[in-house]
Amino acid sequence: MVFQSNMRSKSTSQLYQEEFQRIGNYKVKGNSYLLKGANVSDLFTTLGFGVNMPLVFDAYTQQASILLENKKDIVALNQEELDSFYIKVDNDGKFTEPAFFINASKIDASKKLYLQRLTNGLKYNLYKSFIAEMRPAAMDLAQTNVKEFEIVSEYYYLDMVSKESFIKIKPKAKNLKEIFKEQKAALDILNTMSSESLELKLIAFFDKINT
Repeated sequence: MVFQSNMRSKSTSQLYQEEFQRIGNYKVKGNSYLLKGANVSDLFTTLGFGVNMPLVFDAYTQQASILLENKKDIVALNQEELDSFYIKVDNDGKFTEPAFFINASKIDASKKLYLQRLTNGLKYNLYKSFIAEMRPAAMDLAQTNVKEFEIVSEYYYLDMVSKESFIKIKPKAKNLKEIFKEQKAALDILNTMSSESLELKLIAFFDKINT
């Protein structure tokens, strides 16, 4: 079951639209949802857990919500109560396997984000953010009030011993070699890192330093 204390219901009339919508002073094309439709997920909250729930995630507001049975309304999950969620079915084909997201603010109050956990080790873990940003619409650069959503990502790591804060990574071999210069056995993994292999190399590197 899903516990609904401190949750708000809202209309989904514009939930997945691709046409323009008004946000503040801007006309914005598309939507800010990370994945299409309601994605089957398990939820873990301070009040309990829910299995196979239809989750929608707004990457602009970082709001996780549940689609109700009427397929028209959603229930917004309170960030203070939602610890993590596990996307089991990805309707958009973005993830090659089920994706686990944690509420970063539970560890670092300054990070009002949900981060995908890419590695699961005892020393250092790698995380990835998904944020929808409003950027000038390429279709009409002359209209400065016309924007479109673009999902951008950043990488973070967490020291699993201290768990003090998430550290943003500049995903370049030079920067990582400077931070983890003591991890000599793993540094060779970074030598062939390219834009195409970036995430796989980062995962391999953090898996190695956790051994």
